[in-house]
Order: sequence, then structure tokens, then C-alpha cells
Amino acid sequence: RSIVHQGKSSLFVHSLTLKPKGSIYIYQNFYAKQFCGKRVEVSGFFKSRDLHQLNFELVTSRNNERATSDGTTLIGTTQWKKYRIVADVPADAEMIAISFYMPGAGSFWADQLSFRVVDPKTPLTEPKEPQDLDFTQGEFH
Repeated sequence: RSIVHQGKSSLFVHSLTLKPKGSIYIYQNFYAKQFCGKRVEVSGFFKSRDLHQLNFELVTSRNNERATSDGTTLIGTTQWKKYRIVADVPADAEMIAISFYMPGAGSFWADQLSFRVVDPKTPLTEPKEPQDLDFTQGEFH
């Protein structure tokens, strides 16, 4: 309750050890039926301190198998910043999950989380696929 963006309280996750052997996984699952074939957005304000890594994802699944995943990664120390994921829910999706996965140390806060259907013209979140940046082999000094 002491560190919030605008709400009355925020989600707070803090690693008690500097080099934890485990990880933290927080998620909310719900049925996809009313969202199938639609474009959706999940968003929220996040703040971090000494964060090794945090993956914020929107995952859809069918037949208990992961189908698609869209997300973003936070690292280091940041002030409150809005993050959003825009994705299409497959027509045959059965479940949707909003998840936070934190392997390693650090702290993060999440506030004002929301999930909603958006206009189909809303741009999708940029894919996190590896890209060829056309680097050439050379020496680094």
C-alpha cells in the first residue's frame, strides 16, 4: 500500500535473497470463449528495483497446450511506466492467462492492471522474434 502508481494498493513482489535458486510465477487464468477471434489488450503500470528479469505475458492455450504468447521483459530499476500487450486471441483458444514470471532477484510493483477487447485496427505488440541486424564479423575494442 505504501508504493502505488494511482490506485490504493499495488501488486508487490520482492526476492528475499540476492541469488535465489527458484523463480516466482504469478498468473490469472480465465476462459477465452467470449474473446475468441478478437483483439485484446492487457496493460498496467510497473515499477522495478534491481530486477534481474521479469516477463509479463499474455498467453492463450487450447487443449491444455500453449498456443500463442505475447509479452515484454523488464530488467533493472525503473520508475512507473505503462506497459501493454496487444494480441489476437485465436478462434479456437480455450484459456487465456496473464502472467508474471520472475527468475532471479529483484523487486517489482504492478498497478492499474486491465484487460479489454480493443478495435481490430489497434496495432499488435511488436513480435520479440530474433532479427538479423546485418552485423558483420569484426573486432571489438
